[in-house]
Amino acid sequence: MIFFMDIQKIYIVEDEIGIRLLLTEVMKQLGYDVQSYEEVDQAIEAVQNAKPDVLFVDFMIGNVSGDQLLKSLQKQQIFIPTVVMSGRAASEIKQYFTDLQVDLFLEKPFSVEDVQHILKKISQKVIKA
Repeated sequence: MIFFMDIQKIYIVEDEIGIRLLLTEVMKQLGYDVQSYEEVDQAIEAVQNAKPDVLFVDFMIGNVSGDQLLKSLQKQQIFIPTVVMSGRAASEIKQYFTDLQVDLFLEKPFSVEDVQHILKKISQKVIKA
């Protein structure tokens, strides 16, 4: 049997307050349950307590790279559809995520339409049951 992914809960891990607040507000207006985190440790603890349907992760979160967050989760056998955000071109940062589960890359600056497009692409991801 094949199902499409039902996205309800989204976590955002972003240290830039303006981007974090904008993404949070946009996604809430689109009807999603959104939590945002400024630090990697906060995000890891939150994911351990309640796994989201999608994770939006900044490439650099303070002094920690987003790939370190994903490596930590995957060591714990936690796999979540993930979007990596960066001000750098996706082609420049993909090398850091070659062994990690990353579904899509979102280049900054981005528009509300870009976010909607990304969420649509993830929701159309096929899940086999």
